[in-house]
Amino acid sequence: MKYVAFIFARGGSKGVIGKNLQEIGGVSLVGRAVRQALAVDKIRKVIISTDSQEIADEAVKHGAECPFLRPDDLAGDTAREWDAWRYTVRELRERGDDFDVFVSVPATSPLRKPSDIAAAISLFESSNAEVVVTGKEAERSPYFNMVKEDEKGNVSLVCESEVSRRQDVPVVFDMTTVAYVMRAQYILDQESIWSPKTKLLEVSPEQAIDIDTMSDLVCARALYAENSEYFDDYL
Repeated sequence: MKYVAFIFARGGSKGVIGKNLQEIGGVSLVGRAVRQALAVDKIRKVIISTDSQEIADEAVKHGAECPFLRPDDLAGDTAREWDAWRYTVRELRERGDDFDVFVSVPATSPLRKPSDIAAAISLFESSNAEVVVTGKEAERSPYFNMVKEDEKGNVSLVCESEVSRRQDVPVVFDMTTVAYVMRAQYILDQESIWSPKTKLLEVSPEQAIDIDTMSDLVCARALYAENSEYFDDYL
């Protein structure tokens, strides 16, 4: 099967200004994502999908291809990521670039390792999964210490259960942006990653850090500074 990796990176970001071009260890987030994907043996190329020429140029500098910029209607805060995925797959196919498997490698997980992406591909190949997502074990449980608030301000557990021991409830995971793997045709035919055959690859909390706020970026930089050789062993 032909595997192609994709990085979807909008130019606008409210949580962290210029997020995708922020640097860790002297390499931008988008540059790290390109390098990590290219270090995976089965990935034949990396496509950057963005509305920003600056981000496109940065990704290409690190080895990605940018066959086209994303249209404005798929670049705003209200645009669905799924629609950007579908648009990109469709455009590539119309241009004669046929491939089998879509691997999304978001720039917001800068401390992932190529082995995480390779493991997600391996799970996709070895199981009957339609979609593989990544996640880390959640620190809080909806059965014990996650609550929801009603219209009167009263709170209750997100998932009410008669189980009294934490060990007896299902293990829950926080979704991460380390990698997503699925067939390209699945994106054209379906509306979300949630399939009866969606499987999860567990990744470490350190490698799963997701840059959404400045505090996330500060934490990622601190983790990297403590053990840069570990995180950069693929370079």
